[in-house]
Amino acid sequence: MNMGGRVCLLGAVAFGLGGWALVCVFLPFYEKIYRKLSVKGRNLLCVLLLVAFAADAAWCAMKPNAGEGIASKAEGAFKGL
Repeated sequence: MNMGGRVCLLGAVAFGLGGWALVCVFLPFYEKIYRKLSVKGRNLLCVLLLVAFAADAAWCAMKPNAGEGIASKAEGAFKGL
């Protein structure tokens, strides 16, 4: 189910439902928990998330496209452009 070979309807619907769930279900729950934290707890949470983000970015920079067959598939996809 794609539209003109460009847009996958199933992927678009799944992305939309995931966005709806994030905004309408998870964020109100997260805000309740976040507001109960002290300022020190909020700062600690922000630092932990920043460290996790930096570690992920460093890992991805050191090991780009390390999966088996990823580079060969990507190269083949762009030959027609």
